Amino acid sequence: MLKHLDITLAILAGGKATRMQGTNKALLKHNGVTFIEHIIGNLSDRFSETIIVSNDNEIDQVIQYPIYKDIINDRGPLGGIHSALTNASNQLVFIVSCDMPFANAEILDKIIEQANIDNYEAVVPIYIDRMEPLFALYSANTIVKLTEVLHGNKLSVKGFLEKINTNYIKLSATEEYNKCFTNINTLEEYYKYV
Repeated sequence: MLKHLDITLAILAGGKATRMQGTNKALLKHNGVTFIEHIIGNLSDRFSETIIVSNDNEIDQVIQYPIYKDIINDRGPLGGIHSALTNASNQLVFIVSCDMPFANAEILDKIIEQANIDNYEAVVPIYIDRMEPLFALYSANTIVKLTEVLHGNKLSVKGFLEKINTNYIKLSATEEYNKCFTNINTLEEYYKYV
C-alpha cells in the first residue's frame, strides 16, 4: 500500500444539500455505513492526516476526525477547499467530496503519482471529458489566489483552476473509474444504489 505521508486527506462534507431536500449527503448510508465512513475507510489509511470540512453539527456525532467549518461562508465547494487548505498540517491536500462513496484508493494513488508538485499547484483528473475537481490534489500555495476568487462574484471551481498552474490527467473509460467518480447528488440517484 502506498503511503502519502506529506499529504492531508480532506473530505468536504458541508454542502447545503438543496438537491437532497436538506439531507446531508455525507450521512446517507450504503450497506448500513454512511458515505463519509466509506470514504474514510477506503482512503484515510494512506495519509498522515485526515480532516473533515463541514458546517453540519451532526457530522461530529459520527466521525472522530478533526472537523473544520468554512472560513468564508456560503461559497460552495471553493469555500470548502479554502478551509481544507488553510487548516491542513501539510502543504498538499487531496480533496474528496462526500458524495463519492465509492472513492477508490488505487485511482487516488495514480493521480498522486502523476503529480509533479514542483510544477503544478493542482492535479485534477478528467474522466470522459468531465473534470473531477473534488477528487483532486491541491497545494496550499494557492490560498491567496483562492481567497481572491472567493471574494469575487464568480464562484467557479473551473475558473479557479484556470488561474493556477493545474495539471489535468485524462483517465480512460473503465468500469473501475466510472464507479469511483459516481456522484450521488439527488435522492433519485441515491435510491439507485440503496
